[in-house]
Amino acid sequence: MVETTTRRLRRDRLSVGAYERVFGVLEQCDGAASVDDFKERLVEALPSAYRIRYASVFVGPTLHAALADRHAVISDRARADRMYELYLERWSWCDVYRTPAAVDRLVHKGMAVLSSMVHIPLESRRYVESFLVPAGLTGSAAIRLPLGPGAVAVVGLFGPDPRQFESEDACSLDLLARRLASVSRLLPSTAERDVLTGIRGRQRDVALLVGQGLTNADVAARLHLAEDTVKKYVSRVLAATGCRTRTELALSIRASTGSS
Repeated sequence: MVETTTRRLRRDRLSVGAYERVFGVLEQCDGAASVDDFKERLVEALPSAYRIRYASVFVGPTLHAALADRHAVISDRARADRMYELYLERWSWCDVYRTPAAVDRLVHKGMAVLSSMVHIPLESRRYVESFLVPAGLTGSAAIRLPLGPGAVAVVGLFGPDPRQFESEDACSLDLLARRLASVSRLLPSTAERDVLTGIRGRQRDVALLVGQGLTNADVAARLHLAEDTVKKYVSRVLAATGCRTRTELALSIRASTGSS
């Protein structure tokens, strides 16, 4: 109740310009015919509204799987494409928004801001210092949006000012995130992308059996493989899908295949 009252007081102090930014983005996203249409409209609207360099929308069956999305939509793709490739190859597994504190904020509050995060794990500090900072992206925030059963979107905002999301813009984004969630969860459902896209052969066979709840020993017996080989395949699939545990992998596979 206290937090709700505080949020209302902060919104009451928003300037006319801040409200115009929120409603400008909402207006551009209004009428989106599908999740893909919504993503394209959102990355087009955010950079001009919030004076940021890049906006991105990653989608997946879980928050962690979304952050490894190989079909993300990014603004100014011509300039950002190489960064996106590097992110997938080297940095997605230690994205700062994967940290427990950030996940907690995204799940329970809908938004996380880099500048307000403390006690960032070493690997995620390296992501910030070695990936974001050299690119001039010292200001960053993320929004989590529901997309109906079995899907979630993570919206990233990146700019050159580390203080950008500390003041009025933070309150404005909080309001925007809540209004966008009302839109995104009602979008017409689209076919879920296979979480195992790009994974072939024995690795895919192993992953599908893990998705059925089989242990490594059971998978090894079923596929006539050594148990150590199964462990290696599971580790590679976890890295490729962005899942941290076999339980998360199993849930992601079930969500994308529609199995129970």
